Amino acid sequence: MDIEALDLPPYTHAAVLTGRDIVTGLDLHYVIVWADRSTGTCDQCNQPISMQVDECPVILNLGAGAGGAIEEPSKQHGCGNWLTVDWTEVKPVARTYRYRGLDKDGVGRTGATEADPSAFAQEKYNAGWRKLTITQDGEPIGPTLEVGGSRPDLDTGNRTWWGETAYDQVAPDVTVDAVLAAARQLADRRATEIGAQAESIEKDLRDDLRKTLAALAEPLADGETMDERIEELSSGSETAPGVYCDDDGRWQAWEHDPASEFGATITVYADDLAQVTR
Repeated sequence: MDIEALDLPPYTHAAVLTGRDIVTGLDLHYVIVWADRSTGTCDQCNQPISMQVDECPVILNLGAGAGGAIEEPSKQHGCGNWLTVDWTEVKPVARTYRYRGLDKDGVGRTGATEADPSAFAQEKYNAGWRKLTITQDGEPIGPTLEVGGSRPDLDTGNRTWWGETAYDQVAPDVTVDAVLAAARQLADRRATEIGAQAESIEKDLRDDLRKTLAALAEPLADGETMDERIEELSSGSETAPGVYCDDDGRWQAWEHDPASEFGATITVYADDLAQVTR
């Protein structure tokens, strides 16, 4: 599968992590899908952060004993907040392989397995099998492996032939549909987060605007002018987010849209408050 050629939903990405377990010698193959962040500001310090996440957010730990574990490197911001990236591993679709061979006593064996072919071949080698053929849909997926009438010395080239080389090209069966489905799910989740975020900001702006208008309606204090009241209640301007009254006498409240890549804003107007009850 050519990951880079897939037509993924906007703001989603995919990559294949590969390596080899240094203990077992088995090839490792993981398909990872992730989405760009849903906000361009840090939740804790409100500093700008990149929404676009081009690099795969996880890595393979190929160290001894790690077994090729998928790990998430530090995404800690300077303020200490963790800059989360939504990702998922696309699991291989279970495949059934048929096998036939001769065990260590030369007895014929047949059956089915869903195990990784490389791991299955290594298991049978370790059990002293003399011969093994693995097929899928009636076709061999690798050469018939034959080690002769007795188990060979582990230090000979037979081990590499038996347990690793023959099945190097048999990758886990991660389907294109599975990758696209995972990407769509991440894209939908991101869109939901952005929608919820915008709704929360709009609610806060409406609350601030209502409080401001209520305070504006209070009787003026002795010696207080309406211009002074307006100046005191205004927390923003045309260039600064908050509540303010424009040159046409229209009260409004606005904030930068944290999910916008192009400097968009979220604005509510006093004229619209009567239509919204919360």
